[in-house]
Amino acid sequence: MSRSGDPSVSNRNTLVLLHIGFVVTGVFTVLLGPVLPLLAQRWSLTDSQTGNFFTAQFGGLLAGVALSSYLLKNRYRPAFVSGFALMGAGALALGRGPWETALPSLFCMGFGNGFITAATNLWVGEAMPEAKARALSFVNFSWTFGAVSCPFIFQAFASPRAFTQALVAISGAALLLAVVFAGSQVDAIRWIAGPKAAAGAQAGKFDRSAIIFALLFFLYVGAETAAGGWLATYSRRVSTSSGTAWILTPAFFWGGMMVGRGSGTLALRHIPERPVVQAGSLFGLCGLALLTQSKSLGLIYASSFVTGLGFSVIFPILFAWMAGHYGAEARRVTGFMLTIAELGAATLPWVVGVISAASGSIRIGLAVLLVDIFGVFIFASLIHLPSPVPLDRAGRREIAT
Repeated sequence: MSRSGDPSVSNRNTLVLLHIGFVVTGVFTVLLGPVLPLLAQRWSLTDSQTGNFFTAQFGGLLAGVALSSYLLKNRYRPAFVSGFALMGAGALALGRGPWETALPSLFCMGFGNGFITAATNLWVGEAMPEAKARALSFVNFSWTFGAVSCPFIFQAFASPRAFTQALVAISGAALLLAVVFAGSQVDAIRWIAGPKAAAGAQAGKFDRSAIIFALLFFLYVGAETAAGGWLATYSRRVSTSSGTAWILTPAFFWGGMMVGRGSGTLALRHIPERPVVQAGSLFGLCGLALLTQSKSLGLIYASSFVTGLGFSVIFPILFAWMAGHYGAEARRVTGFMLTIAELGAATLPWVVGVISAASGSIRIGLAVLLVDIFGVFIFASLIHLPSPVPLDRAGRREIAT
């Protein structure tokens, strides 16, 4: 599709609202990581049992993005309103009753999150066709800002009573956003189907690239989720430091991603995208290798930051590649690809927990991610991409959509 005219005021206002919504979504997505040790201690759970929490949350995400293709066929508003409402309802119920009750709460949060993730990335990709990778990197920068904030929020509210109050607060933020989006102009985008869109539709078939895209999304999102989700638990167990500073470990991981996405938005004006993904994969691989050998809290913080920095621009670029490859068919394909991604998010953290419990070492569990992220490097090197288009004087790529 191609835009008709310049971005309207309503589109710019909607983009600001999307950035705010993605900050809140970032808090919800990574919430389980910093609170996992607190929940495990409350209910005296094993790593294998707590791994089920990831499966519940990201199983919900999987279901949400799978259904998003139907919600997003003609309108965006239903996805945003129902997504934020479901996240808010799930957060209100989390941590109440026996540990089994946390599973449906997390599923509900993930279900709504799936709608928001698909709708936000797709809206930005459609609204900014001339610079998909940079625009997506920037909006995902806002997501990482929320992800970085999350550990600090729950360190400040670590007592049982304060923990409940923190959940009520973020639930209220999500429910408020549901109301705001209900009255927004998020659907006020006028598109025309041009020749490029028709040509892009031919790419919507199931081919070699589709298989590689599916593998890339599965491996990368699974690795990101597993790393961010288990870092606090890893830090608490292997660090020689006392106190609750371990709960901040995920903030360094997401902080690395925030720095990388912020700088990546500028770097992608001048650097080809494939080398950025390859370098990021190898950088993340080095960070993970250092992490599995770290014992001091300082080294754990540093290696977590390096890992996040390497991971930072991989997802936005993968999404931009997919949108450019499928063109007018992107709305139809997005749900499937993000479903595969969330299948990785639901599976790999659980695998880390199972291996950790079976081996008695969380280091061995996290070492699985080394193989995973190396796979991202391999498949990003193999996928066929169209020849890059030169930048204009404003630094914009005219990507065929």
